[in-house]
Amino acid sequence: MAGRITSPFDELIESQAPSVLGPHGGYSSGRIDNFRYREILTFRSARTQVSGAWSEQTQSWDTLAVSVVEGLNILDTVTAERVVARVASRQIGRDERPLVTLEGSRIDGLRIGNRTLDFTLDLDKHGEPGYEIEIPQFGTVILGQVLIGERSRDLSMLQFHLGCAVNGNGSAGNGSTSGTPMPPPSPIPK
Repeated sequence: MAGRITSPFDELIESQAPSVLGPHGGYSSGRIDNFRYREILTFRSARTQVSGAWSEQTQSWDTLAVSVVEGLNILDTVTAERVVARVASRQIGRDERPLVTLEGSRIDGLRIGNRTLDFTLDLDKHGEPGYEIEIPQFGTVILGQVLIGERSRDLSMLQFHLGCAVNGNGSAGNGSTSGTPMPPPSPIPK
């Protein structure tokens, strides 16, 4: 969860519960509970975890990034019980494109205004999925946007672009895998 409000004041909403891996993989996690940014944005909890490791079994670098935001409320207009971004990748060989899945990514209990929406990320949609919804006197919400690079996949499950008495933008439920694989680890000398 992160963003920037540009009016009626200009303030950055710093990344909440971030996780990142170094080039050799490992594990990282973050968590924050009961976040409130003025009366504009709140959530009950946000957590992330990332892991990456060399698999001897498949001779590949495997990476997993998971981001979960629960109890999201933006200006009492866009709410979601749970926003889940899950990006998993497998890199076999240095010159191959990574195998990437977004399976498990979803938004549970999504409400926009007075409407309840069922939203499931269309994993079969080619290109860069993203569903844009304009909301009068609120702004725009983009659901399930995937940006595809040569060696990366960036998923943003819920973006908001406020254009009313409050202006700004941000996103919740983000995950990414990217980079060039490291060579397999050298055997430990005995």
